[in-house]
Amino acid sequence: MNTEKVTIAQGKRGFTSIVREVVESDKDFIVTKRGKPVAVLLPYEQYKEIKRIRNYLKMLEISEKLKDRDITASEIYEQSRGELERNGYSY
Repeated sequence: MNTEKVTIAQGKRGFTSIVREVVESDKDFIVTKRGKPVAVLLPYEQYKEIKRIRNYLKMLEISEKLKDRDITASEIYEQSRGELERNGYSY
């Protein structure tokens, strides 16, 4: 995977071609403002993978906290479900 830098001004002028390059060549672009990175353009599949990994890591963190408090995920689920049902929400 190649990474290229592009300024916001360059991105505005060539947005369509940059997006095409991201999609077709699997290249990502770091968008800079005054020389500092502010955003990234990358293929959507990579974005989804990053989100999936981030969510998994958050779940692991929550799981560790639950272990420390001697609470199971099932207990939280049942309690939350009961609370929602009491408040008029149904599954």
